[in-house]
Amino acid sequence: MKRILLSLLISLMLFSCEKEKKSTSFSKGSNVEKNNNKSLKTERKEILFLKEFYLTYISFLKKNPLADRKDIDKIIQKFCTKELMIKIRDLDYDPFLNAQDFDDDILDKLKIFPSDASNKFIVTYIDSFSSNQIKIEISLTVNKNYFKISDLK
Repeated sequence: MKRILLSLLISLMLFSCEKEKKSTSFSKGSNVEKNNNKSLKTERKEILFLKEFYLTYISFLKKNPLADRKDIDKIIQKFCTKELMIKIRDLDYDPFLNAQDFDDDILDKLKIFPSDASNKFIVTYIDSFSSNQIKIEISLTVNKNYFKISDLK
């Protein structure tokens, strides 16, 4: 049942990513050209990677609100570089959401866009507590067959 639900969520996210990509990438001209001539296919893989991270991370936190830091670190270790893990270790807020708390519907609010800078992406959502737009700049380290989140701003 969990696999079916997860597959459905990923499919839905892929569909929304496709729509989102069309509306954001080409409305400003061509972010593909601005982004060091990356192919659209590569950008999609990076965005899908970030969506997979946020889906895994937030779903875990929602199911386990009192989770031990070690359990959360297992997820972070899978998706992030060691250097980033050290950098965020002692923060008193969630650097992936730039918040201490989040709404249950946050996955519906998250939007991921390619930045003009190489290997950087912008994650945004509207915080329902303050009604402010939250913006997180994410840097990815790109290796041959996988990505890792290497920095957050």
